[in-house]
Amino acid sequence: MACGVVCSGLMYTPFTRFLNATTLGSTNERVYNETCNRLSTIISNEAKASKERAIQNSLAGSGASGITMETDACFSAFRNAKRSITFGLCNETHTVLADKVKSTNHDDSSVQRHETIATKEILNDFKQEGIKVRCIVHDSNNSVSKVVKDDFPEVKEQKDVWHVIKNVMSSFKKISKGTKKTENICWHGQLFDKYDGIKNHIWYSIMHSGNDETLLRDSLDAIVSHYQGYHESCRLTSHCVRNPRYAPSRVLLTDPIAIDLLSKFVHDTSIYKNPHLVLEGLSTSYVEAANNALRSFLPKRHSFGDTSFQVRVDLFILHWNENVNRPFKRAVVPQNEGTPRENSGRKYQSKKTFQYLEKIWISYLEA
Repeated sequence: MACGVVCSGLMYTPFTRFLNATTLGSTNERVYNETCNRLSTIISNEAKASKERAIQNSLAGSGASGITMETDACFSAFRNAKRSITFGLCNETHTVLADKVKSTNHDDSSVQRHETIATKEILNDFKQEGIKVRCIVHDSNNSVSKVVKDDFPEVKEQKDVWHVIKNVMSSFKKISKGTKKTENICWHGQLFDKYDGIKNHIWYSIMHSGNDETLLRDSLDAIVSHYQGYHESCRLTSHCVRNPRYAPSRVLLTDPIAIDLLSKFVHDTSIYKNPHLVLEGLSTSYVEAANNALRSFLPKRHSFGDTSFQVRVDLFILHWNENVNRPFKRAVVPQNEGTPRENSGRKYQSKKTFQYLEKIWISYLEA
């Protein structure tokens, strides 16, 4: 019973309450802790084997070019976190390839620096093992960018598109609204309804740039002329070009001040200045999802000892690698009118499997 509790990721206190309420049996904390200590080596070995299989599958899928890896870190608590976990996931297979747990007691005293240290260690480990990393994707962490640029020049760097666009559009708000005193100086009323349109335009430009920096910049330049009512520079697939009866749904820019503000905004964006960092249109969405799913095993409102903490991280890796690519179906309603993303339908995944628990149990009995 204690083995099942440890491997399920349940907290000890809720489990004892469940036993008392259902009168199914009893356990004590000493047995639970002893079982956790005995299982830690077995679970660690299984997690290591799972990551090795994930690396081999990623190398087989990527070929000679190397692995594209996405990284991100999460903290062990909402406030005053003493530990952080940094994951490295394959961008194609979405499985965990590597993880690093850092502590303020044993590593760096600042938890904010843990992601940079852990990312450097992951890349170093891969380099020493002869595992080629083609590209690394992160959420616009400047410290990680410096490490990749200085220590791993052979690794291409890409920034997560969602985070980049989010940072860019936070600057747009400053020119679309403000106080009466700064109107027509720092912001303009004709830009008030352009937020969603410009955000979608930037996203589309990145995703359809074809790894061409010039094409991406030209597409961004077309934003200004599009909102002036001139569509010669717009893409041929755009609604404003394909539809001869196209009528703009937003206010056209007629004031030179508004045009200058929007033009300056476009040219000052990090995407326009450094288009090579987003050309591939890669995302860290799966590693962000992994950080959220980790909370099932490591709730932030609870503290754990070193052994228990690492056991729960290893259990999560086993659970994630086994279930992240499970089959799914989409419920599509053909008659709905909307964008391709809106019409893609809700994803319904098949039930999760727990074969890793059986392997742990067999290894535990054999030991």
